Amino acid sequence: MNPKTIERFWRKVRKGRGCWEWTGSKRHKGYGAFVWCLRGDIVQGRAHRFSWELHYGLIPKGLCVLHHCDNPACVRPNHLFLGTKADNNKDMFRKKRNVAGGTYSRKGYERGEAHHAAKLNTDKIKQMRRDRAAGAPYSSLATKYRISISVAWRICHREAWAHVV
Repeated sequence: MNPKTIERFWRKVRKGRGCWEWTGSKRHKGYGAFVWCLRGDIVQGRAHRFSWELHYGLIPKGLCVLHHCDNPACVRPNHLFLGTKADNNKDMFRKKRNVAGGTYSRKGYERGEAHHAAKLNTDKIKQMRRDRAAGAPYSSLATKYRISISVAWRICHREAWAHVV
């Protein structure tokens, strides 16, 4: 690896006692974004993958770099491990990060009314389900709560906002 690229990488890392935080730009769900050259090709990748390759060598084809610490911005090598996509999915479910439609923030995954784009809250969800149980059609729920008919259906069938009892 190019020494200038390595130096540029380390300038964007804040080493702590736990995680080593990526301070550069971030991608979807909080993963660090980093650009480097690999075998003559430009890689627009994730910082934790670069860290893995810097410390352990190339990532075998078909494998993912996962986080023990569950912090997508962490690039500390001993917080990283290799796994398949199936391993990554199992890890996600085991750690309860499988929030459909969730968005990652510094506070973790946002869902429900904590989500930055939420139009509804727990009280409205409960009322909507009561309205539906009383016979209200999905179209009227959609109008009343300013959502689409399909979202009203998903809420009432607990495919969305399933955490609200």
